[in-house]
Amino acid sequence: MNENLTKFNSALKALLPESIHALCNTTSFKKGTLLFETGKKPHWMFFVVSGEVTLERLSHQGDPLVLQRTRHGFVSEASLQSSQYHCDGRVVANSEIVQIPLKSLADALNKDPKFAGRWISMLNSEVIFDISVFEEGNNRFIQTVFKRLQTCFTELPTTDSCSFNSKCGFNEISEQQFFVQSLGRQFSQ
Repeated sequence: MNENLTKFNSALKALLPESIHALCNTTSFKKGTLLFETGKKPHWMFFVVSGEVTLERLSHQGDPLVLQRTRHGFVSEASLQSSQYHCDGRVVANSEIVQIPLKSLADALNKDPKFAGRWISMLNSEVIFDISVFEEGNNRFIQTVFKRLQTCFTELPTTDSCSFNSKCGFNEISEQQFFVQSLGRQFSQ
C-alpha cells in the first residue's frame, strides 16, 4: 500500500479499492503548475489533499474563465469518460495532490460494484454540496444587491417615483451593473 496515500487522506483510502492504493502517487506541486491541458489525453484522476487547483477554460474573448475551484477533493472527474481533457487544470497554490491512474480507476469501477456504489455516493454528495453552495451564494448576492439598491434609491414621500440618494455615486452603480453583466455572460457561455 502506498504510505503517502494513507498518510494524507483516510477518506480517499476508504473510497478506493485496495488494488488501486499502490498505484497512486502523492506529489507536491508548486503554484502555477499546469496539472493537465485542454485537448490532451487523460492519464490521471487528481485528488487535491491540500492547496488549490482551478479548472479553467478560455472565454470567447480569450480570457481565462474559472469553472471550478477545489481545495480538497477530486478534479478531472469528467476525464473518466472522455478521450481528452476539456479544460486546463492549474495549481493556484502550492498543493499536495494524489494522482490516481485513470485506466485502473475505470477498470475498478466496471468490475467492482461496491466501489462503483461508493463512487456514485461520493459524486452525489458533491452535487448536493455544490447546489447548496450555489443557492447560498445566489441568495447572498440577491440580498446584497437589494441592500445596495435600498441605499442608493429612496422613495419620495409625495410621489411613487424614486430619487437618487447622494450616499451612492454613479461609479458604484456602474460597478454593480458591470458585475451583473459579467455574471450574466459567464452563465450564458
